[in-house]
Amino acid sequence: GGEEKEKNKQAMSAQKRKTDKARRPFRSHHHPPTMHSLLQETGEAATALEESELYQQMQQLEKRLDEMYMAKRMALHEYTASSTLQRRNLRLILSHTVQQPSGMVGDATEPEWTLNIEGRITDNFMGSQKQKLSHFLSKIVVALDTTQYKGPEPNIVWDKAEAEGVADVFQVTRRSPTVRATLLLHVDHSPAQYRLSEPLAKLLGMYMASRADVIDAVWSYIRQQNLQDRDNRERIISDQALKALFRVDSFHFSDIPLHLSQYLGPLEPITLHYDINVDAAAAPRRPEVYDIEVFVENKMPPSLAHFSMQHADLTGLNNKIAECVRGFEQCKARRQFMLAFAHNPKQFIQHWSASQARDQGQAERARGEQASRMCASHFAEPWAEDGVFRYFSKTLDEIKEREEKKDAAKRDAARARG
Repeated sequence: GGEEKEKNKQAMSAQKRKTDKARRPFRSHHHPPTMHSLLQETGEAATALEESELYQQMQQLEKRLDEMYMAKRMALHEYTASSTLQRRNLRLILSHTVQQPSGMVGDATEPEWTLNIEGRITDNFMGSQKQKLSHFLSKIVVALDTTQYKGPEPNIVWDKAEAEGVADVFQVTRRSPTVRATLLLHVDHSPAQYRLSEPLAKLLGMYMASRADVIDAVWSYIRQQNLQDRDNRERIISDQALKALFRVDSFHFSDIPLHLSQYLGPLEPITLHYDINVDAAAAPRRPEVYDIEVFVENKMPPSLAHFSMQHADLTGLNNKIAECVRGFEQCKARRQFMLAFAHNPKQFIQHWSASQARDQGQAERARGEQASRMCASHFAEPWAEDGVFRYFSKTLDEIKEREEKKDAAKRDAARARG
């Protein structure tokens, strides 16, 4: 009697597993199966067919293609996740040419000179092959010494926002005796870089950085010094250095950008002086060379770029294969469902009804949780207030950044006039 009960119990458990397995494919698939899982799930199809060497070769080929496809996807993901900007040296070359007056009647008596401003990336970097000098500069101001130059337009300004096209060489041509030219070069940083005030630069060990990098550096300092409140991790307890900088005993994490704004200023333009000597007896002057650190976009390798273009097509084909396999699974599940019902209808209906009741209970609990989120009290939680603070802080930073750019433009104009 005990052996028969044990056998009946095992048979009922096996029947329940078959029933649950038969019902499982009818549930929704949130993610399409991968190629590897497709090969595993369709492996049973080989037993239903005659043994075929071509079929086995196709399976091996699909496995190799799947490995190559996943390796390319990982390489593409690593490229997009890593920084696409690399530090490079932009070499500026300043030179000039002089054309002496011909001495004929009616011609100008002063020599004509041309100031040349050239630039290129020093190393053979893939991402910089098609980027001209104008790509790295947002504005160039050439101010001629008014005590030496008496002609028109002593200040020459090139602004990228108003210019059309790109250029590798900038030239300024005038007629005058020997004159000193002052060049103000505004580097076009992307993302925008700021000059840190002396106290903040001393604390973080950097003199220029983007706003996001400064916030990350402050947050790293807070974690290293263990300045977070134990009860409220978003509350920061100021140590002696932060208290001298922000002048508060404690502050909220979302207030960091607001406190940093007063210590971030626009970068000063690069100032270069160049003497244009037009004396015919003077020896030819060698060009002056300067190196400037810039950020250059790291170009995607050609093989990876080609894969990126075809990635959408491959994904579409993969989805079609997944749909075919799911159709095969559903047909197989229907057959198992009917066979299980035909084997023992009464027992099958009992287990199936119990499983449906469990699923219905889970669905009702999920609907109750979703309804609670629709109440107004859900938005009275502390996270809502923090989200509002973060939004206003970001908006204020954007407004301040626009105002700083306007002030920098006014200062440049005043410096050029002076």
